Amino acid sequence: MPRTGRSTRRTPPGVDPALRRAVLHETGNLLAAVRMSAHFLADPLEESERRLLAERLQLVTVHAGALVAHLRPAVSPLSERLAEVEVGSVLAALENALVGAVPADGLRVARGRGRPGIQVDADVLHQTLLLLVAAIASDETVKGRIRVTSKAEGARVCVAIADDGARISAPTSIHSRLQGRELALALAEDGIGRIGGRLRVAPRQRGNQVEVWLPVARKRSVARRLPAARAGRRRP
Repeated sequence: MPRTGRSTRRTPPGVDPALRRAVLHETGNLLAAVRMSAHFLADPLEESERRLLAERLQLVTVHAGALVAHLRPAVSPLSERLAEVEVGSVLAALENALVGAVPADGLRVARGRGRPGIQVDADVLHQTLLLLVAAIASDETVKGRIRVTSKAEGARVCVAIADDGARISAPTSIHSRLQGRELALALAEDGIGRIGGRLRVAPRQRGNQVEVWLPVARKRSVARRLPAARAGRRRP
């Protein structure tokens, strides 16, 4: 006998279906790029060429990993682990995660001191910042150094990522054809919104600045540092 009335099936919370399709498509493209690049490893290469290829492969894998991390809410309920963390600790983890993927002279992270603790899910924030920087570093229009800074304003802390690439803007609609920096911005806006923050894209005289605004922790306590395991090896 057919069922009547409203279905009791619950739609799992998480990423918009169109965003999920875009992530899967973009991840497939990145893995294809790894496969193509890997063929060159068998060829005789100059040391400088081999180093550039190694950096490229690391950047692509970091980019793909950060994309896949944003599918977590699509497969299980997202339980935000909001806790007070240090901004400097977050930025140190970001910098160390990009060692070998972005040239040392291509990224400058100013960790800042004296910033108030922020109330966030540290993993969501880490993967979001990692995705934004990886997408910028993969943009061929970006020629200069990527700069990551922070500042405190009232009850919010801002982490800003600046570059000299072609002008961009946050996507006005979500669809499965999003890719590159547009997809990264859409995912970042979704992820940061889930942990009580907001995203803003501010054009500069030359390039762009993506601002991630995060709430200051309510309780005045000692902000915890991120696990050392995430930091990886440090830059020389």
